[in-house]
Amino acid sequence: MYAKSVGFVLLVTLSAATQAPDTGDRFDQAIRNDDPPTLQSLIREAGADTKDAQGQTPLMLAAAFGSPEAVRLLLASGADARASSGSGVTALHWATVNATKVRLLLESKADANAVSQLGRTPLSSPRPRTERPSRSGCCWPTEPWPSPRRRAARRPRR
Repeated sequence: MYAKSVGFVLLVTLSAATQAPDTGDRFDQAIRNDDPPTLQSLIREAGADTKDAQGQTPLMLAAAFGSPEAVRLLLASGADARASSGSGVTALHWATVNATKVRLLLESKADANAVSQLGRTPLSSPRPRTERPSRSGCCWPTEPWPSPRRRAARRPRR
């Protein structure tokens, strides 16, 4: 009887341990929920460059799914802007759809020429169709391309 109860306690303990979210999931939740206090405590607990099961750092998650403030917080906490996942993807690859995040990462010495296993660089990563490359030479501005109707409205009628 004693052996059965010890086995049951051991099984319940192992089951509970495997159900607790790992650090990568907790970082992901804090970043997606835009929860800076939780993000700060996770950084203190696990560090800013902890990798999840897919090799993604919290900075990569923030660049892809978080706010610019989350990116700023991670960079201020010492996150490596040049870190790459197992597939060669960096935070800058993920951030190309947000000019603010791109500027923050480039100011932190992110590698704009990092090549992923698929041969993509952050410069060749897709950008939203509503944005166009800047003429000023830095990043991509947030002003949209003129729509076909707006272009037609600007043309003089003959």
